[in-house]
Amino acid sequence: MSQDMKFVKPVHLGETVRARVTVTEIDQEKQRMYLDGECCVGETVVALGRGVVWVPKRDKAPVSR
Repeated sequence: MSQDMKFVKPVHLGETVRARVTVTEIDQEKQRMYLDGECCVGETVVALGRGVVWVPKRDKAPVSR
């Protein structure tokens, strides 16, 4: 639904970027999930972000015994 990113350091050709996303909140009534993201090269943070995604409802799976 939305995403904001802030690039705080440059990334150079050949560098490996590690991305991590953390679910910070789930709003079941509005079917939304709120996320914080961070991208790093080594220990250096190169980008930060926040996002909101829509999560479709699904039928509950039957319980098997």
